[in-house]
Amino acid sequence: MKLVQVAHAISPCDAASNQIIAMDKLFKKLGYKSEIYAGKVHAFNDIVQPFSNFVNTPDTQLIYHYSTGTSFTNKIMKYPGNIALYYHNITPAKYYFGNAWGSFLHCLKGRLDLDRLLEKTNLVWGASNYSLQECNTSQKSVLPIILDYDKYLNESINHELFEQYNDGYLNILFVGRVVPHKGQLDLIKTIDYYQKNINSKIRLLLVGSQKGSYIKKLREVLTSLGTNVELVGQVNFHDLCTFYRLADVFLCMSEHEGFCVPLVEAMLFNKPILAYSASAVPETVGDAGVLFTNKNHQMIAEQIYEFIKSDRLISKQAKNRQDNLRRFHLDNIIKNLDKDLKLLASAGQ
Repeated sequence: MKLVQVAHAISPCDAASNQIIAMDKLFKKLGYKSEIYAGKVHAFNDIVQPFSNFVNTPDTQLIYHYSTGTSFTNKIMKYPGNIALYYHNITPAKYYFGNAWGSFLHCLKGRLDLDRLLEKTNLVWGASNYSLQECNTSQKSVLPIILDYDKYLNESINHELFEQYNDGYLNILFVGRVVPHKGQLDLIKTIDYYQKNINSKIRLLLVGSQKGSYIKKLREVLTSLGTNVELVGQVNFHDLCTFYRLADVFLCMSEHEGFCVPLVEAMLFNKPILAYSASAVPETVGDAGVLFTNKNHQMIAEQIYEFIKSDRLISKQAKNRQDNLRRFHLDNIIKNLDKDLKLLASAGQ
C-alpha cells in the first residue's frame, strides 16, 4: 500500500501542513511508501509535489486533509476509489460573519461539503473525539497532532528577547491566530481588570498571525483601555519557544479548537494553564490545567491571582501536565497509527 496525502494547500507556519509532514515521516518509519501532493505548494517544496503531478496506481491509498471549503474538494470527489480523510475541523462560519466574509463563505462551504466527502471515506482521522463527533461515519479514529517534544525542549533561548520581557512583570501568554473565535478580546478585558484592580505589573503577550479588520478592532480597544498588551504577531520557532519560557501563565479563552496545539506546547514547557472549557479544549487539557465555563473577566483575573499564589496548585498541575503529555507522546501515536493503517490495508484487499 502506497500512502498518498493530499491537501488543497501546503503553507508555512500552518498546523495542518505540519501535521501532513509529520505523518509522512511516521508512514515511512512504519515501512510504507509515502508521497505528498497539494493544489498549492507554498512550503516544503523538497517533498511536496503539485497535485497536477499525481498519478493514481492500484496500490494507492489516498488521504485527504480537510480543513476548509475549497473548490479543490471537487477533484477529490472525482477520485475513482475510496479515500481516508483527516478532518482538521472547520471553524463555524458564524465567527467570521461581519469580520471576514471570505473566511465566512469558505467555512460555510466546508461544513456543507463534509457529508459529501464522508460518503467516499473508508476511515476518518481527527485530532480529537470532539472533531470526530462531527463525522457521521462508523470508521473513525483519533490521531492527535504530532509534536516532536525534544525539538521544543532542545531549542535554545533568544536571550535578547528573554531579557526584554523578564523584568518582574507577570507574563500571561496566548498563542494563536488573531481571529474572533480565538478570544483575544476576552483576554484583553481579563488582563485589563487585573491591571487596574489587582496588580499593575502584568502584561499580555499575544503571539500569532494578524490580519483583517479584527486586529484593527483590537488595537482600537487597547487604545481606549490602555491595557498592557503586546501584539507580538507571528514569530519563528526559536522565538516561540522563548515566549513559552517567559510565560508565567498560559491563558486560553478560545471558543473553537479542533485540538489546540499551544495547550500541549504550554504543557511541554511546564506552564500553568487556565482555559475556557469549549470544543476540544477540555479533551486536550485533561486534568493538566484549570478549566472555567464562564467568561467572567473579573472572576478569571482573580483566579489567576489565586493560582499564582498557591504552591500546592502549581505543584499538583505540574505533575498532571507530565501525565497528560504521555497521551500525545510519539510512541503512543505510532502504535495506534500502525493499527489503523493495517485496517486500511486489509480493507483495500
